[in-house]
Amino acid sequence: AREVLQELLRQADERYVRAGDIAGIYAALGQDDEAFEWLERAYQEREPQLAWLKVDRRWDGVRDDPRFSELLRRIGLEASVPTTRGSSSVTQKTETRLAVLPFERMSTDPDTDYLSEEIPASIIDSLSNLSELRVIPRSTAFRCKIGDRDIASIGRDLNATAVLTGQINTRGNGLRIRAELVDVATNRQLWSERYDRTLTDILAIERDIADRLSETLKVRLTGEDRTQLANRSTENAQAHRAYLEGRFWWNRRSREGYNKAIELFDEAIRLDPNHALAYA
Repeated sequence: AREVLQELLRQADERYVRAGDIAGIYAALGQDDEAFEWLERAYQEREPQLAWLKVDRRWDGVRDDPRFSELLRRIGLEASVPTTRGSSSVTQKTETRLAVLPFERMSTDPDTDYLSEEIPASIIDSLSNLSELRVIPRSTAFRCKIGDRDIASIGRDLNATAVLTGQINTRGNGLRIRAELVDVATNRQLWSERYDRTLTDILAIERDIADRLSETLKVRLTGEDRTQLANRSTENAQAHRAYLEGRFWWNRRSREGYNKAIELFDEAIRLDPNHALAYA
């Protein structure tokens, strides 16, 4: 962890690195003062991941610190909303909480392994800012392993009312995705779709799944919400794939991963100089 921290600090001198990521490593190392210093930077920079500060397990070691409670208060997360596991159906008038899990890989092509994580992560990003939908953060949802467990039990562990799962298979330039949305309270399928497309259609698939989820969950969209769903950092399919693979390697949290990620982000920028996320 210390090696990863030093690499992140070095990168922070050269390009933007999320302060919350650095804070999380300091917290894991037990260096609470440094963790709160970087959390304060994240707050000042209005990093979106702070919206999940209250449930993100990275902060379990500092939750009893008064500074953590104060930060929650400043963000507006201090109030707890009682929930009952047996009454979490999305058909009731309760807060809708969506968990998006990594898709199951059905192919053996190592060059496209990253898509099983990064397509769901892009869907999370698209839906996270909708005013009437709470999306479990990637850092929490992606820790869950499905295995032989039923989806409803995973959803209860994540305090979600609905869970999106999927399967992904690639062959050459072909791409097949099957996505399924399940109601946690009833373990009933709410929506499913199979996409038989090509790798150049990833953006369109991500957009369609996000739209269908908001419709199925009956999320009332404001004008700003509709703009958020329609907004994309790029329309260049190759640039988007380079960015997704770069993000995959960045989240490996290793020196090799950071180096690969930077190369891929640079490639995304070369393909589309206006690709804002690749700069971040």
